[in-house]
Amino acid sequence: MENLLHVSPSYSLVVDERAEHSHSIDNDTGYYNIIIKKDELNSTILAHEMAHIFFFELLRKSNISSEEIPLWYHELVAMWFEQFMGSSSARILSFKCIFFNFTFFDTDYPQSEELELFYDSIGNFAEYLSKRYNFSSFVVESVEKYRYSGDLMASLDAVLKTEFDKVVMRWRLTELTPYFSFLLIVVIFIYLVLGRGDKRWRELKFDPKIPEDDL
Repeated sequence: MENLLHVSPSYSLVVDERAEHSHSIDNDTGYYNIIIKKDELNSTILAHEMAHIFFFELLRKSNISSEEIPLWYHELVAMWFEQFMGSSSARILSFKCIFFNFTFFDTDYPQSEELELFYDSIGNFAEYLSKRYNFSSFVVESVEKYRYSGDLMASLDAVLKTEFDKVVMRWRLTELTPYFSFLLIVVIFIYLVLGRGDKRWRELKFDPKIPEDDL
């Protein structure tokens, strides 16, 4: 991570069995704390929390408060670093997950019932980005452009060379592909079934004669 973002933060790491969840703390002092819940101690969680403090330090070196950057972007960076370290989960997302508006969460996390959706959605989007953009260049350039503009979305548009919302829409369409494929198969199946039935009916011979009434 140090070679990727070119910063070297000072931090402490504590494994705490009493912690409610793993998290990282920016004390605004240049010294950071990583708290890992004991039963969450694994390489994926460590990578995620390490990404947070390295991003904190990158912002501090650029004279940007970590609180200026929306919460969802902090999580995008951390989830993207997980992808960079080889953590991925190829699966079909639910419609609710695909259309979950993770960019709505600038300062606070979603309620508990939506927290999993938030991480699944933003994590999958991070995986989409990881296949198309270089992690370190994207993060460093977005911070550099934000330092001068003060507008994160405009900075992301500049790095992406297109509107961020359009990239999100392309990701959603990509995630909908399995559903489109399934729908196409169903339509073809129905067409073939109905087509064969229609052909069978057309091949039947009907007697057009109307029986004469007995006189």
